[in-house]
Amino acid sequence: MKTVSLINQKGGVAKTTSVVNIACALNKTLKEDEKNLKILVADLDPQGNCSNTMYKRTRGSDGTIARLFERDFYEENSIIQNTRFENIDIIPSNISLGEKEFVTANLLKAHERFLIYTNSVADNYDLCIIDCPPSLGLFSLNALIASNYILIPTTLEKYSIDGISDLFKVVKTVKKVNPSLKILGILPVMVDNRYKLHKQLKEEMKKRFQESFLEHLEISTNAPLKNAVAQHKSIFEYDYNATTYKQYMALAEWIINGVGI
Repeated sequence: MKTVSLINQKGGVAKTTSVVNIACALNKTLKEDEKNLKILVADLDPQGNCSNTMYKRTRGSDGTIARLFERDFYEENSIIQNTRFENIDIIPSNISLGEKEFVTANLLKAHERFLIYTNSVADNYDLCIIDCPPSLGLFSLNALIASNYILIPTTLEKYSIDGISDLFKVVKTVKKVNPSLKILGILPVMVDNRYKLHKQLKEEMKKRFQESFLEHLEISTNAPLKNAVAQHKSIFEYDYNATTYKQYMALAEWIINGVGI
């Protein structure tokens, strides 16, 4: 199983939207290629927005990813739930996960809990996609330690861009524990090329991050995607004529080639 984390410590950069639509795009692409592969989505964000979109709103810690961060090591399968999407399962999350961050001193191997668990179910899946919280705390570190790759969604805003350099430093540190971790790239999202500022910031990012900046795979902002998000749907359920539908399909093809599935 290959594992990809979508991470950026800044909030509001469409991580969850990207996770949902990348998972759906990968599933669609792989089925069209007659590859009946299984995808596991893991929601490591206590806000649980990915879970609300792909599964349902949950309450309490039972049946959610919070079970991984209790005193004893969790070894069952009851936290893995089916989604309405064929071949896509999810480990859902909710606010109960946030409470676990305050008890890490009591946990053995607190930063490896997700890795230990996914190693036990890896034979059942071909790809795991992780929705990380907008911070670089316990849950993001769990994701980075368990991942083969990271993809960094970013809006074209100064603060979001500045934070990427800090994230690179964290990745460099994590690689001492997980040397196989690689950066797939920096994905510009919610792009509107009518804005002069967006064009300027894309040029700045190309200079700063060079080939890591995935300008050719940018995801636009448009009404169909916004409406799909508002209705807790993927763009694949909402409007197959949308530009963002085609963009996520192109991104899925690129990820398949990049991670080798």
